[in-house]
Amino acid sequence: MFHGRNYIIYIITGLIFLLGGEVQSKTKQQRDYCDLALDKTQSKLRENRRRINVDFKPREITRQSDWYEGMPSDRPYELWVIMRGSESDMSNVMHSKQFLTTLAANIITNCDRVSVVTFGINSTDYLRSYGLINNKVTYFKCIDRETFLAAQRISSRVIYWGRQLCI
Repeated sequence: MFHGRNYIIYIITGLIFLLGGEVQSKTKQQRDYCDLALDKTQSKLRENRRRINVDFKPREITRQSDWYEGMPSDRPYELWVIMRGSESDMSNVMHSKQFLTTLAANIITNCDRVSVVTFGINSTDYLRSYGLINNKVTYFKCIDRETFLAAQRISSRVIYWGRQLCI
């Protein structure tokens, strides 16, 4: 298991591998900015909440993805920020839209291929996404399961950019 700075280095190495030449062709300064944004996110999530551990998992958003319709085409990646630890600490974080918006904006501003950041509690369906809409980082609006299922019967693209299924 990786912890602290070593874990961030492991994740960044994974991001570089996942994104391939796209990231490798970026300047070192751009990569450094993204690294610092992830470090800052981990620090802010652990500040006054020492019982939270954080994992970062990048995901390419493809044409098969739920959110493909309307996403920024020049930022094809979602970054998952998965938390483990104290239930009360994680719940407090997940209920703070302003705090999560600030963290997501810092990541999106400094990681120029990321268009959406999804915060979640490990091994649950409790997720909150924040992404670029009209060049501003915004909380993605929830649609409930019933609306999702009804829309799915009508169209194969049921969750458009700026919306998320909330269970």
